[in-house]
Amino acid sequence: MERIHLALASSCVALLVAGCGGGDGYSATSSGTTIPTAAVQITPTNAPAVAKGAVTPAQGMVKTGSGQAGVVGVVAQASGRSRTVLDISLTEFNRARGLKFPPVVAGAVASFSLNCTTSGTVSVSFQDTNSIGTFDVGDIMTMAFNNCVEPDPVTGNLSTSNGSAIFAITSASGALGMGITPFSAAFTLTFSNFTSRDNATGLTDSINGDIGFVISDDGTNTTGTMSGTSLRMDSSADGAFLMTYYSISFTEANVPTTATPYSFSVNMTIASTVANGSVTVATTTPFTGQGDGDPTAGVMVITGANNSTLTLTALPDGVHVQMVVDEDGAGGSSPVSLTDTTWTAI
Repeated sequence: MERIHLALASSCVALLVAGCGGGDGYSATSSGTTIPTAAVQITPTNAPAVAKGAVTPAQGMVKTGSGQAGVVGVVAQASGRSRTVLDISLTEFNRARGLKFPPVVAGAVASFSLNCTTSGTVSVSFQDTNSIGTFDVGDIMTMAFNNCVEPDPVTGNLSTSNGSAIFAITSASGALGMGITPFSAAFTLTFSNFTSRDNATGLTDSINGDIGFVISDDGTNTTGTMSGTSLRMDSSADGAFLMTYYSISFTEANVPTTATPYSFSVNMTIASTVANGSVTVATTTPFTGQGDGDPTAGVMVITGANNSTLTLTALPDGVHVQMVVDEDGAGGSSPVSLTDTTWTAI
């Protein structure tokens, strides 16, 4: 099983697509599915579901490619998800920072349309605050895609996307030209009714909410943090998730090899239909590993109702995960060590 891959993607039009419609994208009741938000009491019986409910959405944020692992090794092959929020966002960031526009009056909005690879269009509105004709600090770009059909770069399947995103660079240093390093930047994305449907499988993912990115690329390694106040993801295969006050940090080589190290950590409150409620996730020791292997070190503590906890520990073999449940977190009941599982099984 392959590990999460976090390098910047530099090709393909991002699947942030039109038909923007607003709505209660941040709530637990949107998309026709109500997400239970009461804290879950963690027990040895529900521990596997709690683990999946805690890490699947984070995996959906950063997993790259069908068959590759996500955060803490979780694989979501069942969802057919081949591009993650990170893939989409960084691809769009690379694309946006390479676009050139005719200079417009400072503060004015320029609008244009691009054709998607197979069919459909993406409409772009660009507010150039300093009238220099490039996307830089202070500018705002709104992207609305209408039935945009693009081939997935990994699976080759066609995907149809609809929805919108507002994209803004809040700070930057170094070169911001397409593919030029080193650079660092902070930018934001706000998704509104974004949907992506795999045309081959019929499976659909949707995203609503806000993401703030802090990214640096020295030409060899990419380090970054994805964070926000509220982000909802709905998967026709994996269920519905609402992440609040979340932060996902990572470091990885731009071109990973079997020897290059990586690390990542996840901190958030997550409510899900999978866990049937909410838990708080804290990475107390960052997960680390090498190449395309799963983590060989790292600890995540998932906390539910009544201070109940599930502790996931990556074992040195890069295959197994230790699971320990403490139902009250206060010593009233002894922690229970469950049978070690594997990253694949989670």
